[in-house]
Amino acid sequence: MGSCPVAHRFYSLLLIASIAASFPIVIASSSSVAFAGSTDIHRLAIKKKKKKEPPARDDNQLSEKGRPLIPFAFPLPESLKPNFEFWKRIYSEFDINHAVIHDTEHLQVIYSVLDFSNPGEGDLPKGARIRAEKERIRTILERLADGVTEENDLSDEERVVYNLFKTVDEPDKFKAAAEPGRIRSQTGQKDKFIRAIEWSGSYLTEIENIFVSYGIPTDLTRLIFVESMFNPKARSRVGASGLWQFMPGTGRLFMTVNAVMDERNDPYAATHAAAKLLKTNYERLGQWPLAVNAYNSGALNLAQAMEDMQTDDIGLIAKNYRGGSYKFASRNFYTEFLAALEVANHYKDYFGEIARMEPVPYETFTLETPLLLSQLTERCGVDMATLEEMNPAYSKAFFSNSKPFPAGRTLRIPAGFSDRFAEAVRNISEEKAIAAQ
Repeated sequence: MGSCPVAHRFYSLLLIASIAASFPIVIASSSSVAFAGSTDIHRLAIKKKKKKEPPARDDNQLSEKGRPLIPFAFPLPESLKPNFEFWKRIYSEFDINHAVIHDTEHLQVIYSVLDFSNPGEGDLPKGARIRAEKERIRTILERLADGVTEENDLSDEERVVYNLFKTVDEPDKFKAAAEPGRIRSQTGQKDKFIRAIEWSGSYLTEIENIFVSYGIPTDLTRLIFVESMFNPKARSRVGASGLWQFMPGTGRLFMTVNAVMDERNDPYAATHAAAKLLKTNYERLGQWPLAVNAYNSGALNLAQAMEDMQTDDIGLIAKNYRGGSYKFASRNFYTEFLAALEVANHYKDYFGEIARMEPVPYETFTLETPLLLSQLTERCGVDMATLEEMNPAYSKAFFSNSKPFPAGRTLRIPAGFSDRFAEAVRNISEEKAIAAQ
């Protein structure tokens, strides 16, 4: 998952608050002002060194500088701050070698972090070790639920778990936390996030331009980190595909999804679809936080949550709603987005400098007659693998010479090759005409 007023205004407020905490405001009384007229005091005051304020934080280290973007300050409700902090750590602190064992209702309750980076001889396999750790925690919770809560009677490991719940206000909290499904394992995403920052250089500028064309906040593009970590070849076990992880049914509402072309796998066609879906969600639900949440759970589910709870407060809904298919993933989707937005937009603060890929310049070319693509690539000096990489929406059959590429369809080709392709098509047509005589 796979997460911000974490956008511009929120971070400015955080920065102001942190500066204020470090440099307390002193209000001078009338008597102190009169006393400050003393020559000695004035001279000493001049000699005082001004405290240096920390440099202003760059609120967007990911986007190309100097381009018009559409900012929006996504709110972070107080009730969702623990979830936001949890996902921020998942994205920036723990990697694929870490399994974070936590409570599903109170994400600030992290029982343990298993490290699989250096497996020792005789260690249990990863899955078995995670299951064993969950059972160990459940046993502790059940003992605490039985009423053994006098700290003097607790073992060291019981005391650790007991202290984790000191701020949790829930009836029979230890018994509830021991229930099936409450103890969960989350794999770290730091390594994937760093790789996603690298890959984002190939696509982000054009993707942000598409969002600008729809008049919607450009920080919404950071949803890609939650959905696919900028892997254009991402496929889920349930059938979602591409950068934006559209399911086939939802994809067909906004783009072509068939045996010839699956635009879910085209980064830019899918971005147009995502922008349309997010804008539709916003128009239905009235708020960007709800529109973001609906990208995962569907606008109907969010509308039902608003009706059942008589609120449009994302904090109340994500924290308390339990209807329909609004489960753990849906409840956490908005804070995952906020965390991804924070880490992506300030990636240098978390990871240092990262070399990012460059976008591949391209042109488009529309075939007026069906042809095997190998006829074009051989004459134009373009590698078939390159052409396939630039056109991920089309069926692989076209790139293996199993089928001729259909007339009227448009290909992306390397920049500067349009004339070569046009000439190749003319030559092939002339050769066919001569052969037919």
